[in-house]
Amino acid sequence: MITLTLTPRECELIQQWFEAVREHSGHWGDGMATTPDEDIVLGKIERAGACQFHPHHLEVIVQWAETSIHTAITPDEYALLDKIFHALGRDISGLNLQKPF
Repeated sequence: MITLTLTPRECELIQQWFEAVREHSGHWGDGMATTPDEDIVLGKIERAGACQFHPHHLEVIVQWAETSIHTAITPDEYALLDKIFHALGRDISGLNLQKPF
């Protein structure tokens, strides 16, 4: 498990990435269904503070970000992704922003 301390703003960004993926991708039918892994991540980010994540769940967050950020990454988003990549032992230069929906 990996411990990350998330600020309220970081929790909000992760939620926004999830919402963007859900709303624009036809995610699981009407967009209201979630996978168990998504539920786990969403439950962990309900409150700011120290959270224990399995590396796979951090990869889920990275996938949400890569799918929802299209043209420019904000300093807040960059800082959060850098924190996640560092926790995963990866370099943020491996970030793969996807084309718009």
